[in-house]
Amino acid sequence: MSSSAFPIPAGGALQDGMTLLDYFAVHAPSDLSDIMFGDTSSDACKVLGITTDEYVYEIHYPMVDAKARYMWAKAMLEERKKYV
Repeated sequence: MSSSAFPIPAGGALQDGMTLLDYFAVHAPSDLSDIMFGDTSSDACKVLGITTDEYVYEIHYPMVDAKARYMWAKAMLEERKKYV
């Protein structure tokens, strides 16, 4: 998406800042991935398509969290289209 939530002035001209997609993802509820996918490591493995033997919390939980946040953000943008 090319629309910018926060354009940044640079040398008198505006350049792209954070996109609305990124803005909505950052502001998604902090427990969203637990609500959407469950809160166990086996739930995370199902989402990522990996085995529990491959799962490393520090590596894989952020991936699940990002997936949930961007799903939320895309839904927000779809809903926004109805009003803009």
